[in-house]
Amino acid sequence: SAAAAAATSATGQVAPSTTAGCTPQPTATRLTPPPPQSGAADTQAPTTPGKPVIAICGNLFTVTWAASTDNVAIQSYIVSRIIGDVVYSFGVATNGWSTSGWYSYERIWVQAVDTSGNRSAMSASTAYGTPPSCPPPSMCTSGPPTSGPVDTQAPTAPGKPVVTVANGVATVSWAASTDNVGVVSYQIVHQWTDIVELVTVAAPSTSRSFTIGTSDTQHIFSVTAKDAAGNISASSGQTSIGTPPTCPVLTICTTSPPTSSAPPTSSGVSCAVTYTIQSTWPGGFQAEIRIRNTGTVPIDPWSLIFNFPNGQQISQIWNATRTQSGSTVTAAGLSWNRLIPPGGSASFGFIGTWTGTNAPPTLFTVNGTPCTLG
Repeated sequence: SAAAAAATSATGQVAPSTTAGCTPQPTATRLTPPPPQSGAADTQAPTTPGKPVIAICGNLFTVTWAASTDNVAIQSYIVSRIIGDVVYSFGVATNGWSTSGWYSYERIWVQAVDTSGNRSAMSASTAYGTPPSCPPPSMCTSGPPTSGPVDTQAPTAPGKPVVTVANGVATVSWAASTDNVGVVSYQIVHQWTDIVELVTVAAPSTSRSFTIGTSDTQHIFSVTAKDAAGNISASSGQTSIGTPPTCPVLTICTTSPPTSSAPPTSSGVSCAVTYTIQSTWPGGFQAEIRIRNTGTVPIDPWSLIFNFPNGQQISQIWNATRTQSGSTVTAAGLSWNRLIPPGGSASFGFIGTWTGTNAPPTLFTVNGTPCTLG
């Protein structure tokens, strides 16, 4: 409501109000991956969920949406949530979600996942509150330069993060980047379970603390630097703490471990690729690529090649390794997702930079075989 949006506390959270006729929804949960399918592979994605509807229910911020349908069954929904300069993606089991803490501006969209791991298209997004004057996760400046040469030199890569843990808090620190003009901020990518968190830290600070609790869940950190002209450095590289998952969340698990490290082969490969831009801001964007095995033989290991049409550059990546030469990107699976069984899928996400236009790639090959889109 307008009254709720206007009543903002010193911490940035909107003071709760009451809206009649709304029901509290489940909070976020870590979902159990679907079991391997038998028989004919299910490759039909669910329908797109409805646009989220946001309401203030007593002391809860509640989001609901029209449920998706599927030829077999819906297993879960992935909720993506932008809060200031942080982007969260997490799973819920029903078409609704509630939280007891919310902020003066949020943007939310959802995606459905069926029991075979097929994902729907992203829903339309719904915004709440007043957008910040400077789009996240960019750092605000006093304006573009009025004269002189344009700065196109990116900062050097930050040092690889050093992570220390005490009393459930992980402190991440890194060696500072250098730049021909000056570094204005650092962006930390923090990944755990099925959540990716992006946090911007203003320079000259080179550390940030995260509350992670006392479990042995794996947490992965990496850092990039940004200068006043918007140039972004190469990634620092990743530092991992905790125990890796035995099976990636929301991906079909297989009980058969990789049997060799032979180079990828195109023999018998049949594939489909979905490219989804999950959020965008001036000069940057977050995207996800999902590879489905539409053939009858496992793909082990997989190597995906594609070309950005507008010179986009990947600065951070998770759930895959990557090399980039000009506009050509090669991404490969990690030890736990390098095998894609028939009917199964593997996904990875990344942060990229763009100037002018951010059109999606149109041709993807897995192990040398062209894949269909969608």
